[in-house]
Amino acid sequence: MRKLLRDGFSASVERGEYPVGWLLRVGSIELLALDTELVLGYRPKRIGGFMALPITVCPPGSANRLITATGVVVLGEREAHAEPSRQTFV
Repeated sequence: MRKLLRDGFSASVERGEYPVGWLLRVGSIELLALDTELVLGYRPKRIGGFMALPITVCPPGSANRLITATGVVVLGEREAHAEPSRQTFV
């Protein structure tokens, strides 16, 4: 999960977008906590942010998204080669 989020963040920065937050499903936040335990050796009691961006819980069935100043980037489900789709705010 950490890699998926980092890749989405990096791709948005490379496109010149300004990331401002995450919208993640509860299950994805739990996976992020497990990944954090594997990487850092401890499981956080609560994850309120990742890569200095706040996390907001999105409804079940919704896609995980990275919110940028210009739109929303829908993150794939652990698909390494999938290109994220973008929505632009109007």
